[in-house]
Amino acid sequence: MAIIGIFGVILLIAIPIVIVVGIVMAIVKKGKSETDSEDFEKIVRTLYTYLLVIGFLGGIITGVVSAVNTGVDYFLPEEKEIIEPAKYNEYDYKHNEILNEELNNERRKNENVVNMYTSFATVAICTPMFIYHLKLTKKDR
Repeated sequence: MAIIGIFGVILLIAIPIVIVVGIVMAIVKKGKSETDSEDFEKIVRTLYTYLLVIGFLGGIITGVVSAVNTGVDYFLPEEKEIIEPAKYNEYDYKHNEILNEELNNERRKNENVVNMYTSFATVAICTPMFIYHLKLTKKDR
């Protein structure tokens, strides 16, 4: 799993570098005539829209993965085994342990709900933006 994370970070670092290099190459190739200026603007606009499409697609994928992960944690929580120490008073220990466990479970459920709403909001915002910019890239072809 760590290898996938490292590959993802390298990919996310490499994509903007490639785009910046593409823009610099387009600037170098830019000529003095009017048609070259229009071609240059089209190249920069196309690179920009592709960058946005990649970013919004990454946001959608991240939001869906996060929502699924949080949903699984919410609906299928891990059960923990309580180990009772022999030194403490049994009633006090069990009572405190039960209260702490209930508070932790409620806090974890609330955090999971907030995370799921955040993930769904990310997907809801990125999806229309992705579709719009994807149409722009198809139009520019």
